[in-house]
Amino acid sequence: MSCPDIDHLIDLAAGARADAELQAHVESCPTCRRDLLLIREISAAFRRELEVPDALVQRVMADVRVRESREEDRRGIRTQALGTTILGSLTTAGVVVLTGAGTAAPGPLLTFSLTAGVLAAAAQFGAIQRKELDGA
Repeated sequence: MSCPDIDHLIDLAAGARADAELQAHVESCPTCRRDLLLIREISAAFRRELEVPDALVQRVMADVRVRESREEDRRGIRTQALGTTILGSLTTAGVVVLTGAGTAAPGPLLTFSLTAGVLAAAAQFGAIQRKELDGA
């Protein structure tokens, strides 16, 4: 018998039963015995439990907390920016309706309000970006 395909040796290492011919070949072939031993050693290495140093776990978890905090900050800023835009628009619209100002063309006031809201939102997003670049 010639040397079997590696898949057969992997099956043997995993506990599959070998037919008599394959078993005899592996016992008599130094290359196949070495390969089977190597496959078993690799398999055993993957089954071992890894020990992770506490300092590494603490550093990783601290980084996770920082990233979660940054994401919460981003969500808060997005909500504030959206709220600023909406509130500014509604306030301007309310003033226009209640005072009757610009009844012929309230568009410029609404445009101004929306622009102011968008600029406020951009400023808030810029603050977050600067904070992230500074590593805070």
